[in-house]
Amino acid sequence: MAMLQRVRNLFRRLLHRGAAERELDSEVRAYAELLADEKTKEGMTPDEARREARLDLGGVEQVKEEIRSARAGVWLETLWQDTRFAVRMLRKNPGFTAIAVLTLALGIGANATIFSLVHGILLRRLPYVSPERVVMIWEKRIRENMLTNVVSPADFLDWRNQNRSFEGMAEVSYTQADLLGGTEPLRVPAALVGPDFFEVLGVQPESGRWFAPIDEQ
Repeated sequence: MAMLQRVRNLFRRLLHRGAAERELDSEVRAYAELLADEKTKEGMTPDEARREARLDLGGVEQVKEEIRSARAGVWLETLWQDTRFAVRMLRKNPGFTAIAVLTLALGIGANATIFSLVHGILLRRLPYVSPERVVMIWEKRIRENMLTNVVSPADFLDWRNQNRSFEGMAEVSYTQADLLGGTEPLRVPAALVGPDFFEVLGVQPESGRWFAPIDEQ
């Protein structure tokens, strides 16, 4: 119940800030009057009592500010005030508002695009069994300064026959192909792969069978 009451008070302060501030001011001033009455009973004049009461409190406005800072959800109140002020300022300057919204839209769109690329390329796990163990090997042609040269079929066969480091090896070469059967032919990315390709990656074909060694001939 106490939590529910605090939530109600928070929403009341947000939606009816004027009334909440008047209540706070009334409570602080009433406490100052009670303190002044006590000092009057101690023998002070009314003026002296009120002055001493203000000194003891440290000022009505300072007390009110301390109470605001101690309230639960004060950050939400501050955010609500800043948002209302920002909306008022933006309504007064429609040209600046349009530029600000466009800048935010471009910034958010660019960040979303960059994050999507980073997630797709660097963060998302590859759809293979143990993707951290999958590597790609290239030939080097030092004289031509080519560090990722395509491996010749003969060299790859030698690598595979002499392999002592990997559980399996499969060749792959990227290309493009024409996809027929629709209203218009489509140029699509494709790959030429060896018979062990799916087995090395640990995946199953969507349909049909794995390639057989005879298919490599």
